[in-house]
Order: sequence, then structure tokens, then C-alpha cells
Amino acid sequence: MEEILSSPSNSPSLPRSNKSSGSNATSMLPRYNRSAKRPQVYITRRIPQKGMDILLGACDVKMWDAEEPVPRGELLNMVVGVDGIFCMQGDTIDADVLVAAGPGLQVVATTASSKGHIDVTECQARGVQVLTCPDQPSENLADLTVALVLLTIKETQTEEERLVNFNLIAPDVIPTLSTTCDGGINNTLEILTNARFQSRPNFIKRMSEERLAFQWNRGRPGNANSPTWRNIVNRRFGIYGLTQLGVSVAQLLNSLGAAGVMVADQSCEGKSLVDMPVGNGSVFEMVSFDELLEKSDVICVCDPSSMSETAEEDDDDESVFCKEAFEKMKPGAILVSSQSHQAAVDYLELYAALRDGKIRAAGLNDVNQEPVPLKALLLSMNNCVFLPQTQESVYDMRHQVSVLIAQKLTKALSMTQEKTFYM
Repeated sequence: MEEILSSPSNSPSLPRSNKSSGSNATSMLPRYNRSAKRPQVYITRRIPQKGMDILLGACDVKMWDAEEPVPRGELLNMVVGVDGIFCMQGDTIDADVLVAAGPGLQVVATTASSKGHIDVTECQARGVQVLTCPDQPSENLADLTVALVLLTIKETQTEEERLVNFNLIAPDVIPTLSTTCDGGINNTLEILTNARFQSRPNFIKRMSEERLAFQWNRGRPGNANSPTWRNIVNRRFGIYGLTQLGVSVAQLLNSLGAAGVMVADQSCEGKSLVDMPVGNGSVFEMVSFDELLEKSDVICVCDPSSMSETAEEDDDDESVFCKEAFEKMKPGAILVSSQSHQAAVDYLELYAALRDGKIRAAGLNDVNQEPVPLKALLLSMNNCVFLPQTQESVYDMRHQVSVLIAQKLTKALSMTQEKTFYM
């Protein structure tokens, strides 16, 4: 699986002096460091070719040629003597890896926006530079989170709820239907015949109103009474994580007319909103984590611990949303995680909660994120929704990230070599 790549080092020959230009022509010739060698870079996983071409243009490359994470023993063996490490979010770069790499390690670059899987303190002590992918704007991630909420609610609605949501049938007919369907089709048809339907069953009119719902006017939808936004108005939302993303989601839900927005953060319990650098207490209510689980209809995970730059992963630490948390949630609650962080959600317990009906549904996103564990099992369930993605968007994003990180890595290594040469 290990592949060693090296670009041919075409050392430019010294240009010949022009005799007609005089004796001072030789002083204008560039000076070459013939003893300088190309830096070595180890890539922990397969990356797109565009990023690989940039690295091969300036470095000798060793790569774990697979989509799966590199085994721990292989990682410790192959980083020996390298100048740079190109890693992903699922790769743990701790003190053992830094010791195995040796004193020649200069740069650790990751395609993730957080440094949670890198021992930043040890890197700073050894003078190793850490490079990350720039954070996405919190407003864009907030829009993505709300879109995932709407998609999850829509995909997991029953047929009766859709009829009521589109004003095609009165809500008081639904309990009668559910209790009399077992009595035979004649009873069901009689109830539907005598049902009190609403006055706007026109499909064309409903579709025009639905299109108007997505035409924004001063930060609010053009038709806030549409079936789409009614799914938000009738629910109370809980947000775990007092981060910029969590505050942006709370502000967006509040502007859309949510019944209530609560925020909980175990790391900020007991603190006042005045002491916190983010957020405005007027758009949400700070509650305890247990109260968030018990009262929320929809919970959006914006976990701060998974985004921390100094947090170190520990397999012994229990996830925030574990078995006990799912048991405290409402039976009809929905869990939405627009960013796939294994430290926040125990996906095995999430699968069990969805299977046993402890919670109603879950909305997950693995687009350009760390792969979701047990995805095959979760995809087989009708109450678990993944954010749709096209192969073209994944291809473009992966290439853009690989090119960006490769450029930053080669630039950092070249600056380090120039500094060493002139010293």
C-alpha cells in the first residue's frame, strides 16, 4: 500500500558567461546550493492529483495509497526523517508521531479546519508549524444546518402530517383515521368522505406559495406561512455548543419565527452571557444540558470541543450524545449534526436509538467531513437522513482543499529551507 513518489530533480545548469559582455558578467550569475536536497513529505491518505502535482514539483513524496486511514504502526514507521506531514482529520498526530519523525520535521498540514487531532502544544515545543484549512463562514454553515433540519423533517413526515401541513385536511381528522383504519376500508372511506377539508386545496396555488417562501425579503422568507417554514414555527429548537456556528444558527432560527431557541454548553455552565465573547442573549435562552434534552423538539449539534484547537482525542472519553442523552430526549425529537464529529455523537448509540424509537429521526452531513461511522447501517433506516451530495461537488471541493494545503505546505517548507540556508 505504500507508494513512494519522486519528481525528477532537473538541476538547472549554470548559464555560460557571455564573453562580449565583459568581465563583470560572471558576477550576475545566480548562485546554486548544490548540496541542498528536496524536502520529504509523507501523505497519510490518497489525495487528488492536482494537490499531488504541486507537492511533486517541490518535494519527494511518500504516501499511504488508500482511502482508509493509515495504520498506526505504518504511520510511525514512515514519518521517520520527513520534513513535512500532510494529514487528514482522522489521523492523530501526537507526541509519538513527532518523536518518530525526528528533529527534521518542520511542518504538519491538515485538510481539516480544526487542530483537534494534532498535539499543538508538542508541536510548538518542537518548533513545528501547524497548517490548517481556513474555516468556512459561520453564516454559510448555519444555512446548511437549517436546510438539513428542513430536509430531515420533510423526509420523515408521515402522510397524515403532510396532508395537515399543506392544509389539505383538518388536523382533527388524523386521530379518527388512526383509530379506525383497523375497522376496515369502508369505515376509512366514510370518514374521509365526511372529513372537513380546508378551503385551499388548489395545488397550483400551493406550489406558487411554496416558491414565494424561498424569496427572501429583509432577512425573512417572502411567505412565512408556507408548509416549509411552518415546520420551524411549530417547534422548539435546542442548540448544543455556544460557538459562532451555534449563535448563527440561533439567530437564523429566531428570524424564521421558531417557537423557542435554547442553547446549552457544558463548558459554559455557570457563566453569564456578559462574560462570553459570542452571542446575544435576546435571541436564545441559556439552559442546562438536561433541560435542553428534555424540552427540545429539534437539537442541532454545534459542539465546541470538537472544534477546539487544543483538544486532544481520547478514546476513553464518552461522547456527549450517548445512550443516557438519547434516553432523556423526547420520543419525537430530531437530532441534526451538520458537521460530522465523532467526539460529539456516539453513532452506535444513535443507531440503537433510531432503531428502538427513542428518538424520531436524525439528520447527518458527511459532505467534505470526516466519514460517519456505521453509515451503511444508518442509510438502511428510513428515519435517518443524509445531506444529498453530487460526485461533482465532492470532486471539486476535495481538489480545491488539496491544492490549497499543498501550496501552503510547499511554501512553508521553502521558507524554512531558505532560512536554514542563509543562517
